[in-house]
Amino acid sequence: MGLVLTSPGRLEPTRAGPGLRGNCCVLSTEPVDKVAALREFRVLHTALHSSSSYREAVFKMLSNKESLDQIIVATPGLSSDPIALGVLQDKDLFSVFADPNMLDTLVPAHPALVNAIVLVLHSVAGSTALPGADSSSRSTPSSSYRDMPGES
Repeated sequence: MGLVLTSPGRLEPTRAGPGLRGNCCVLSTEPVDKVAALREFRVLHTALHSSSSYREAVFKMLSNKESLDQIIVATPGLSSDPIALGVLQDKDLFSVFADPNMLDTLVPAHPALVNAIVLVLHSVAGSTALPGADSSSRSTPSSSYRDMPGES
């Protein structure tokens, strides 16, 4: 799955692979596992609304330029999605877009944002206890935020 630049500033999902197609460029994104993403979004949404320390840790990460740059590097397609980048830099938008009810809209339109939000959950969860979350309520991340490119 990729995104096609159909007109200036307009990206649309496509099934075509990466590379040139006529006069447009297809931008590669990671596929989204919707079932896993829904589970992760539920955990994140609950934590954001029930724990001020978790919420502060998320927003501190997103307001840190180095952390945001690492999220961009670790999430294919994110750097090419200005809407997703804007959401990650705005606390209110992030809270709205991290709602599990937004997933059906986000997966086809902004798959990189979905993957970035899940990465944020895993990154902050590695350093902050999630309220009411046990190991059965969320999957274990395959890599931690500390293992991201650019970290020593």
